[in-house]
Amino acid sequence: APLAAGPTTVSNEQVARLIPHGSCINYPSGEIFVIFKQPMMVRTSPDNITLLGTPIEVEASPVSFNWDWGDGQSFETTDPSVPYPNYTVSHPYEVTGDGYVIKLRTSWSARWRIVGQAQWHQVNGTVTTTETSSPFNLYIADSYGTTP
Repeated sequence: APLAAGPTTVSNEQVARLIPHGSCINYPSGEIFVIFKQPMMVRTSPDNITLLGTPIEVEASPVSFNWDWGDGQSFETTDPSVPYPNYTVSHPYEVTGDGYVIKLRTSWSARWRIVGQAQWHQVNGTVTTTETSSPFNLYIADSYGTTP
């Protein structure tokens, strides 16, 4: 039976409070990266989020990903990428240095419904979350007797 009183809409501000974290940055682990002018493979894990409340069910889905590589370059995509060797999102750093930080901004669309009812309602606008990597260093890998 329909509720006698309750929300008639869910705002994107309300959805933002429900999303506990963003998409999660996945990149090679370790404190120091030996990468220079080679693609640094990254990916995210943007599982759809379904949160239940009483009596509202909210479902948030990632719409786009904006990667800020920390070197003045950025990249926007709808592709979350996948693990190596089939990765589709990467970035070749051109300058070595210390303390690079990657930021990932994920835009989410959301919909809601009263629990037990079939009809979903779209939330106007999007919600954006931001994830930040741990700082990492870039060095030139010296190779001897090999081709680059």
